[in-house]
Amino acid sequence: MNIRPATTIAELLAAGHLYDGPPRPEWAARFLAADGHLMLIAGLDDATIGTIAQTLLPLKSDIVTA
Repeated sequence: MNIRPATTIAELLAAGHLYDGPPRPEWAARFLAADGHLMLIAGLDDATIGTIAQTLLPLKSDIVTA
């Protein structure tokens, strides 16, 4: 098994069978382009067998202004 970050729209679309609904290319592109977004893909042989997504949010202290 290998685990790697998704870096292309094609990788996100190929994992579509693991999502709740069908992925859209424009959503995949937006996800990959956004700061703090990460999708890890688990593969076994040539099959995608799992994913995990993470969205990093800014610290409250970084967004609160006086």
